[in-house]
Amino acid sequence: MPEPANFPDVLGYISGGVRLDFGVVQAAVAVRPNPAKAGRPMDVTVILQNTTDSALEVLAVLTVPQRDLSGRNGAFIAKVQRLAIGMQACEVGVLTLPLLAQPGTAPGMYKISLQITAKATAGKGNRVRSADGGGAFYMGAMGQRAQQAIESLRGNKYTGGAKRGGLFSGTPTLEGHFNIEEGGLGGVIDRKADYQPLWTRRDLREDPKALMEKHRDALVNYALPALDRTRMLEPLTNRTIARFKESGYELTAIEASLIARVMVRILEYACTGQLSYGRTFNPRPEYEVHTRLGRSNTATRVTGSIPIVKPDATGQFPAARTTGSIPAARTTGSIPAMRTTGSVPMMRSTGGIPIQGGIQPIRLHWLEELLILLEEDERAARFVSKFVPERCFEPLLHDALIFALREVEAATGLDLGTAPEMESFANDWMETLTSGAKMTFADVYLPLVLAGIIIYDEVLLPDENVKVMQAQLQRMLSARDKERTDQNAELFEITREALDKSLRKYGLGLL
Repeated sequence: MPEPANFPDVLGYISGGVRLDFGVVQAAVAVRPNPAKAGRPMDVTVILQNTTDSALEVLAVLTVPQRDLSGRNGAFIAKVQRLAIGMQACEVGVLTLPLLAQPGTAPGMYKISLQITAKATAGKGNRVRSADGGGAFYMGAMGQRAQQAIESLRGNKYTGGAKRGGLFSGTPTLEGHFNIEEGGLGGVIDRKADYQPLWTRRDLREDPKALMEKHRDALVNYALPALDRTRMLEPLTNRTIARFKESGYELTAIEASLIARVMVRILEYACTGQLSYGRTFNPRPEYEVHTRLGRSNTATRVTGSIPIVKPDATGQFPAARTTGSIPAARTTGSIPAMRTTGSVPMMRSTGGIPIQGGIQPIRLHWLEELLILLEEDERAARFVSKFVPERCFEPLLHDALIFALREVEAATGLDLGTAPEMESFANDWMETLTSGAKMTFADVYLPLVLAGIIIYDEVLLPDENVKVMQAQLQRMLSARDKERTDQNAELFEITREALDKSLRKYGLGLL
């Protein structure tokens, strides 16, 4: 008999384990700021956690002190004292009820109380969280904004008193305690009562370390060996064209191919140290999956070692790409500013970033999503060429942004920011993509297309005609001339120089 579900205890993570169990919903309350100034607004913050797999209708009724400690009536004003909200199955959310202590309220400790009732809207649901809260919560699966919201809530002091009686006889009552200090002039409650989900069922993620251990055989024997260019490049190129078109920016085939090659590079680095297409991958330990599994790189790719078509006169590939600076690669602005203005990130000459020994593995969003697929059905490991482009595309694109920034740095000698700045840039970029905001030339070319130009000849298919591709590269940038502005002009020049340098390796140049 399978074990009953025990979804993550997000409420306990936020409240430090404090909670009051109302059966189908659990809750904890805090007042912030605490202490608060008389005459200044504050918030009654209630964390609600649905313990069932059914949608709920929740009614919260707030009771505030009728008098202050000096006996004065009407010292506290609540903009909303009764509010009904809907919660999805398994959802965790935060309810905010604005509160004001009038000027002159006597300093001291006060108490608010909440009566909460909840009922399923579609029949009785199954319990998915235990009475003591639930399972472990993996914060790393949440997006940046959700993590920031949860972390800000953790700074409150929560209570979950269990008083009986009150407006709803026989039901528990949440009690929150707070202190009032002397204040100045009175404020106004200019905020509305609000409810915001913090965690939903689609955020259900187990720690990838546990999932990797659970599905290691499927990863090693089926998934990782199949992550090569012959299986992944075409579907990723097609998906790239479709996804960017959804965001209002239609890519040419060559642009989409360059972006897809960056993503393929990451996938192939997951299982490196082998011969592939007559060439040996340079190891990139931070992208390795085998080492995370505690194994060496012994798996053989499904396609084997296939000699690649040699594009030059001698039948050999040129020497490995070297780093160097591109002249006049200077601009203003910063990585965050690029997201709002379309300008090029600040570029400071560093001479490149050498790979140091002992590099720590970076977070691979595509791997986390793949592990979720394997958790749903482990047979997905045998069909990664279908599922990765369809289900793991956006997580893989997120990883490609970080990889691309580093590739541009290494090839140009420019500094595009620290690791946290790059992560912030990638998060903002993905927010633009998923929000439906219009993409720009700068969004698409820096860093994705630019990185694709740098590495394209390292991710060629065995039967690919490199001369045809180079002809497309020669025409690619000129087709975007109508998008040139004062803000992106320098990016055009950086891209032109990168293209010219890449083509000259083969005796060609820009037209």
